[in-house]
Amino acid sequence: MDGNELTLLVTGALLVAVLVGWVLHWIYARMNNPSGPRSIKQTARMAERLHDAEDAKHAAETRLVTVEADLGQRIAEMQAELDAAHESLEIARDETETIRAAYRHATLGTGGAAERDS
Repeated sequence: MDGNELTLLVTGALLVAVLVGWVLHWIYARMNNPSGPRSIKQTARMAERLHDAEDAKHAAETRLVTVEADLGQRIAEMQAELDAAHESLEIARDETETIRAAYRHATLGTGGAAERDS
């Protein structure tokens, strides 16, 4: 066997190996990633699911804004009620102190001697 025959034999073997590899790759690709109408349907389904997910996201964001606004309003109302309650409590404390002072003044003025003897 001379050099030319060896070169042709190796070239043929490499050509056959490339062709077999290409065919196997094509078969593998067809099995794992089908093309044609089936993949178009899959892509359409995935696009529809993506749009549905985006719509759900927008609805959730809108709901979140609404809930936050409602809670903010409720907090403001409760704060106003709390401030009113504090103010009423201060007024009641002042009235109580006034009544206590008047009671002490009245008891010291009229019956102070009886309290001092006891």
